[in-house]
Amino acid sequence: MRYVVPIFVALTLTGCSSTHKLANGGAPTLASTCGSGPAASAYFLKTGDGVRIYAASTGDSSTAVVLLHESGGAGLCGWLPTMRWLTANGIRAVAINFRGYPPSGTPALAIYHHYAQDIQAAVDAAHALGAKNVFVLGASMGGAAGVAEAPKLKDVAGVISLSGELALPTSELDAIGAAPKLTVPFLFVGSEADGYVVGSDARRLTRAVGSKDKQVHIFAGGYHGWDLVDVAPYRARVKALLLRWLRQHAA
Repeated sequence: MRYVVPIFVALTLTGCSSTHKLANGGAPTLASTCGSGPAASAYFLKTGDGVRIYAASTGDSSTAVVLLHESGGAGLCGWLPTMRWLTANGIRAVAINFRGYPPSGTPALAIYHHYAQDIQAAVDAAHALGAKNVFVLGASMGGAAGVAEAPKLKDVAGVISLSGELALPTSELDAIGAAPKLTVPFLFVGSEADGYVVGSDARRLTRAVGSKDKQVHIFAGGYHGWDLVDVAPYRARVKALLLRWLRQHAA
């Protein structure tokens, strides 16, 4: 597979609450970070609280999806199949490594879990790259972060959670507590017997969401997070659902 060496440009990303930048040079390629990957541009984003966040972008579209990864060591590399799929369907993908996940920076403990800053930097980057509609899609921890931090975010068209937990105290994420303040369109996709967030909990979270435009789709089995789109026997149905929802809400 042929990879594109990123071209780094200085862009000022002006959000409603802070200013972020796509840093000049220095970011490793997606291929070197993950060992493989689609043709992509890689950047370092500067968050509002001064943390350097690693990001990779594929595609060229007015609709973009910011991808928030699960916990564990994979970081954004776990999104590679999804990045290819989104790009093939005409949607830009912007994936990040949260703070504390190299090559992103590791900040002081006091701001270690300020994930809203990381997500906002990625949303601003997607807009600066040309997207008009920017959605946030998280898996597992990333899904919990997307919901928990959504009330703090600006210029987001909608939030999707793949098996995002109701709360992750060790990461200071309280999705169920923040849900009433989430007012943008919301979609939850999970499985009935998921060991981290069972179907009844997913439905409870969705009921708590403040948006009038909200959906929950629970599939059979215990597939969780990335597995819903990568290995579940119904993964084609999940992808069709995601694509349909994104296109409807980008219209």
